[in-house]
Amino acid sequence: MAALRRVTITNMRVVMMAILFLLSCHTIAAQQLEEKTLDGTTITYRYTPIVEDSRTPLERYLDANLDDRNVRFNIIGGPGYSANTGWRLAAIANMYYRQRGEDSTSPGVLTLTAAASLTGYYNLTLGGVNALHGGRHRLSYGLELRSEPTYIWGLDYATATGGSAGEYTAHDYGAWLNYRYAFTRSLFVGVGVNYLNVEANGLSHRAVNIVGNEPYSISAVGVGLSLGVDTRQSVDNRTRGLYAAVELVTHPQLLSSLSSNLYELNVTFDYYQPLWRGATLALDLYGEFHNDATPWLLRAELGGESRMRGYYRGRYMGDHLVAAQLELRQHLWEGLGVAVWGGAGEVFSVDDKFAWRKVLPTYGVGLRWSLNALTSIRLEMAFGRDSRYFILGINEAF
Repeated sequence: MAALRRVTITNMRVVMMAILFLLSCHTIAAQQLEEKTLDGTTITYRYTPIVEDSRTPLERYLDANLDDRNVRFNIIGGPGYSANTGWRLAAIANMYYRQRGEDSTSPGVLTLTAAASLTGYYNLTLGGVNALHGGRHRLSYGLELRSEPTYIWGLDYATATGGSAGEYTAHDYGAWLNYRYAFTRSLFVGVGVNYLNVEANGLSHRAVNIVGNEPYSISAVGVGLSLGVDTRQSVDNRTRGLYAAVELVTHPQLLSSLSSNLYELNVTFDYYQPLWRGATLALDLYGEFHNDATPWLLRAELGGESRMRGYYRGRYMGDHLVAAQLELRQHLWEGLGVAVWGGAGEVFSVDDKFAWRKVLPTYGVGLRWSLNALTSIRLEMAFGRDSRYFILGINEAF
């Protein structure tokens, strides 16, 4: 027995020596050999931990960080759905490029978005963003071409309630250029210029009766000024902070096909508050106000995929729009999350004034699947007064 014990102990020593020898010859999975020195009969090793990349291949593919590259591309696409467009296919291609004097974590971005559906809808948008000097200067620009078969019920709340819908096809194209300067980390001022051309073609008999003597096409140049505060930790990953802005836009008669000067005031207040682990409470308040000379093609439209989601965009129209929504977003597991929301809104005009009886409700529930920190798939069922709509889209509503 003693001999057997000595043999066993000897074998264990041999195994342990072999393991130590193998470890000295190969890189450990969680470490990397940086230096090996020999001092007499003593061998000294120095290792540094290997930082493992826990991101999925898709997250690495969609990452905007350039690292040691000057240019990086990615493209993502898939189906989408809303009441206005029907089922559609969309693709988004991004090009990130190194800006002179900026590090790899703040690249310039150029984005091409293309979407189309069997209803005849299509949208092609080319836009870019450049943030310079640590984000103090921000320049955004773009071009858009859109065609969308759509419905119209009325030019104000009264005529849109209970009436049948007319049909027409909206053709839009435009361009914009905006500059934003940050006085501090949160306070900013912005100026912008835009050009738009909007046409309504193929109006049905009902649509002609609704529109009356209003113009069927408009082209105009707009100039805007904005002032706001933005304390969100990221424009895209919105889980904490607030964004509040006031924007005044004018379309001078001299630079348009309009019969008079137009004015538009937009007020936005968004607030994001973490509650418990994985939960965010998001509040959105919005107001859009036009002067009473604004033609129907440029008036405020209630509904859509962002605000008042239970309604077809343009279901109700008016010179002014106010809307509010409160949403609870909860992360569940991996990239999966859920959201529930409720809200209310109303359109009104000089001759069709604000009234509490005309306030329209909206509420709904949805699923989220996060592709990375910036991109997620949004699947929602939205409800309004006598209406409900399914939405499949990209990223949060606000």
